[in-house]
Amino acid sequence: MGSGDFHHVSALLIQEAADAIAKPLTVVHIDNHPDWVHFRDGIHCGSWVGSALTHWNVHKVITLGVCSDDLRSPERKGANLGLLATGRLEVFPYEHAPSVVRQHYGEGASYRQRGMHLNWVQMLDFSEEMFIERLLSRIATDAVYITIDKDVLCAEDAATNWDQGRLRLATVLRLIREVGRRHQVAGADVIGDYSRPRYRGSLVTQALKRGEILIDQPWVGPDPKRASAINASTNLSLMHVLMEVMG
Repeated sequence: MGSGDFHHVSALLIQEAADAIAKPLTVVHIDNHPDWVHFRDGIHCGSWVGSALTHWNVHKVITLGVCSDDLRSPERKGANLGLLATGRLEVFPYEHAPSVVRQHYGEGASYRQRGMHLNWVQMLDFSEEMFIERLLSRIATDAVYITIDKDVLCAEDAATNWDQGRLRLATVLRLIREVGRRHQVAGADVIGDYSRPRYRGSLVTQALKRGEILIDQPWVGPDPKRASAINASTNLSLMHVLMEVMG
């Protein structure tokens, strides 16, 4: 679907898939960002998880691979940590220090609270085989929807507009295959291609947007030709494995 700025479209696609199969599904969300913030009167690429969980057929969202600073002080950045407390959202970072919080959220499958810190169950706490088994054990529905933001990948495997994670493409492909072997993949999407920023609106609006970008995104983008070549290769690999698991 192009740039990661459009990840909120996934909420609509998940709703369509859930309506089509008419049975509960689990969303497997592979991303360098949790996309879990509160947002009033709308939806954007950082808030769609909460919107997806309002659908009656979506049982749970399991987020994998986060390395970003969104987990550092999540409440201050607008995170809806109540979703964690209900058990309908599980977040397994690739690797991350404990998150500083102000409230008590108890314990969940993907975190343990010690005082005012959430200690995450990290992917690096396990071998690849053991983490796959852990992931599969957390999927309680027959059907799954897979959504992938390529910013979860290291720079060797993708080029995006956002700060990138540390997962390798081979690991993501294996995760998809193993999920597909045991579950019905009811739908999937892939985002995270690099696009040169363009802004519309008044000069004030454009200035504000550029300021926001300086806070949230790398100051220097990748070489466009190199980005296109890397992403084209990765997209083809992802499409092939998704076609494989979806028949």
